[in-house]
Amino acid sequence: HRNVLGQMLKRRMQYGTSEADLYGRHRDKKKRFPLPLAAVLFYLGILLTILLWQPLCLSFSVAGLVWSFFRKKQLARKLQQSIAWRELLGVSWRSACAFCYYLNFHIIRYYLILCCLLACFLPSLWLVIFIMLISCSLVDYFIKKPRMNFFSFLFFYLLEQVYYQIGVLLGCFQHHYFCCYRVHWLVSF
Repeated sequence: HRNVLGQMLKRRMQYGTSEADLYGRHRDKKKRFPLPLAAVLFYLGILLTILLWQPLCLSFSVAGLVWSFFRKKQLARKLQQSIAWRELLGVSWRSACAFCYYLNFHIIRYYLILCCLLACFLPSLWLVIFIMLISCSLVDYFIKKPRMNFFSFLFFYLLEQVYYQIGVLLGCFQHHYFCCYRVHWLVSF
């Protein structure tokens, strides 16, 4: 690991540039991203609430949680497991939040620059970008427990994401292969 900022950012960019090469060499490998519809509904409700400033859109999020709850309850019954409704609700909440984290991280990792360009024309998108960045960096901050304050971590986190993203884009142009941006969505009910 590099402990000098310039060297660290250069390494992150190099990692990014290698992604197109790797996907080009291993064309059978694909980025798979699970899309549980209940979690998508949860995410969509939050996203629409922020973009449209309509709290009523949170009803989608509630519907997603309820759907997830009953699917988990049905699965527990099928497996002949007795699980308290509070536990099932907690599991539904955690799985929805985990989905939000992974989707936000993917967007930040590959599309942050594009999102910022779009936000110049759609200003309400700035708040969405800010929330995505803060939520992902907070999760990573508490998981990694770095020996620095959160704002310093956020600064380096943002730099790392941007440099990796630039590296991916440069690698795609160098190899004339853009498949690392292609995601195979695995929809589940």
